[in-house]
Amino acid sequence: MEVASHVPSRSERSPRVALAVGLAAMLVVVGVWFRLHASAGPLGPSSYVTGSTVGIPTGIGGRVAAGVFAPVNHTSEALVIDSITPDVVPQGLRVLGYEVTEGGVGSARSFPPAGFMVHRVAGWVVEPGSGVNFVVGLEPTRDGTFTIPGFTVRYHAGWHRYVVRLGQAVRVCAPMRTPACS
Repeated sequence: MEVASHVPSRSERSPRVALAVGLAAMLVVVGVWFRLHASAGPLGPSSYVTGSTVGIPTGIGGRVAAGVFAPVNHTSEALVIDSITPDVVPQGLRVLGYEVTEGGVGSARSFPPAGFMVHRVAGWVVEPGSGVNFVVGLEPTRDGTFTIPGFTVRYHAGWHRYVVRLGQAVRVCAPMRTPACS
């Protein structure tokens, strides 16, 4: 008994391949366009002053926490935080993690910061009229002065996705008596 099978000829495959390649290319272009044109949204820099720096002296291997603050949600709907990431992590500095605190942390010599209730970043809801207080845990792994120039926060409200850069720098200095952090 023979089983009939049909192998598509080259002319039958070409339109399918072209369609698949075209759709893939279109998805890439749309993704790049959205990344380049993403709005800062309600937590955008127009409503927030940036340019501050917190300096934290510590020893090599010392666990520190630095606060990063986002502006107040002036809309009437809740905003949901997706992530926060540093612009750059210098070699010699390890990121221990990110949390949200209910009170503002300038800096602390522990991570998570002692005396603060911490929560996961992903899924944190910023209610109307409230801000968000992030805290980043850092640890220097060698001598030096390490600066993170700012952070990028991704968040959404319903189907609308936003990306905002917070220009708050964090500087960690090891050893403890480094002048750049005094």
